[in-house]
Amino acid sequence: MSILPYILVPLALLVVLWVLLRVLFGAYMKYSGGAVVVCPETQEAAGVEIDTTHAAWSSVSGIPGLRLKNCSRWPEREGCGQDCVRQIQDAPQNCMVRHLLAAWYAGKACVYCGHDLSHVDWTEHKPCVQLPNGKTAEWAAVPYERVPALLSSGRPVCWTCHITEGFRAANPQLVIERKR
Repeated sequence: MSILPYILVPLALLVVLWVLLRVLFGAYMKYSGGAVVVCPETQEAAGVEIDTTHAAWSSVSGIPGLRLKNCSRWPEREGCGQDCVRQIQDAPQNCMVRHLLAAWYAGKACVYCGHDLSHVDWTEHKPCVQLPNGKTAEWAAVPYERVPALLSSGRPVCWTCHITEGFRAANPQLVIERKR
């Protein structure tokens, strides 16, 4: 009796499982996070989220089936035809917020300390933005549909300066200003 089938079958199953997981994870990560699209009905910016689970499972057949999980125009326009999804299919780099922010930070430095923000690590302390009113904010607190406006009016801020400025605003009595 040969031991070869006992080795080859599990090995083949592991290879198939590895390929399947790579496809699922790749599609999930590609469409995770928010996107900014132009609503075909109103011609205004709308913040949307893709149903990433559906996109991942449907990508196994080759082409991911994209559908919305959430939209800033809902619930008023929840029954729409979701024609905006084509914008994400055609050019995800122009719609996905993660790509828009990475392009915006390229070549920029923190307005407070000058730290280079060109190479953003989205798994660590993410860079933030200085709002037109002077306060700083994390991008997670910004509605997706407001991202394009802030890319033109906001200023880049590193995580450390965002925390520092937040502390300074919340506790002015504890902050001592010194000349540099």
